[in-house]
Amino acid sequence: MSKNSLRKWKNTVAILVIFLALLVLGSLNFFNFCMPLKTGTSNRSSTDSINDNKNSKFERLRMRITNDTPPKVEKMSTPKSIPVLMYHCVNDKTLFKNDIERSLTIETRAFVEQLDWLKENGYHIVSLDDAYDAMTIGKKLPEKPVVLTFDDGNPDSYFNVYPILSRRNISGTFFIKVKEVENGQGLDWLKVTEMAHAGMLIESHTMTHANLTIKTSDEMTYELQKSRSLIWERTGHVARFLAYPFGRYDSRTIEGVKQAGYQAAFTTQPGFWKPRDNLFALKRVRVSHGETIQAFASSLAK
Repeated sequence: MSKNSLRKWKNTVAILVIFLALLVLGSLNFFNFCMPLKTGTSNRSSTDSINDNKNSKFERLRMRITNDTPPKVEKMSTPKSIPVLMYHCVNDKTLFKNDIERSLTIETRAFVEQLDWLKENGYHIVSLDDAYDAMTIGKKLPEKPVVLTFDDGNPDSYFNVYPILSRRNISGTFFIKVKEVENGQGLDWLKVTEMAHAGMLIESHTMTHANLTIKTSDEMTYELQKSRSLIWERTGHVARFLAYPFGRYDSRTIEGVKQAGYQAAFTTQPGFWKPRDNLFALKRVRVSHGETIQAFASSLAK
């Protein structure tokens, strides 16, 4: 091959190599430019589609709630009086130690029937804390408020009453005999604390369920202050309310209750709680064994 021919061949190869290199570089740039653009466009389109669907579903749901099922707003007002129902035992026992135990025991079926009747007839079960605020500082509550209280802290308070109230998302107040809980007789602090943390109010029925009117000053202090301090220590709940054992109290007892730090105390005297009532001699509505739903309804008639 001549020198001229060899030179031409080398030049051609060089041009071809340069062309191929440029072609490869161009292809890479095109790939890097187009692929992110294509991927980004695809993702953006998919996301927009998902968001559009979500927004559309949300808008339809909002329109349905707004137009078809407007949220129910309870009429609120400061009540002129509040019935505080007084229970003791709620269970299905058929054999009783004596007539007193029998009279204080409500069948589970009857208790559930009473709760159903309250709901069906426009009553609203409120906490004792809310009732106190309504009667003392005029807090507004739903129409026809009613409070549930349970004396003594019997085992069925935890095993029967508490589950029923929890399922209905309502609060009850349990006046416990603190020494029995401290000794693990029936209820124990683990169960009581669980109830307190679930929204039930744990309040005092004194240490030993003692008749306070016949106790010395020191004995009364023990019954009232020790029970309150143990409820705080064991549950973290500040006991504000007391139920007098046997419903018995006098002026000396009331003074002791005030000094122990309670804000109100309940008797067993029949009647409704009214705004200007003595906070340390409050009345309740007793619910008794064998009470028909008609009798129950009558007890709430004003």
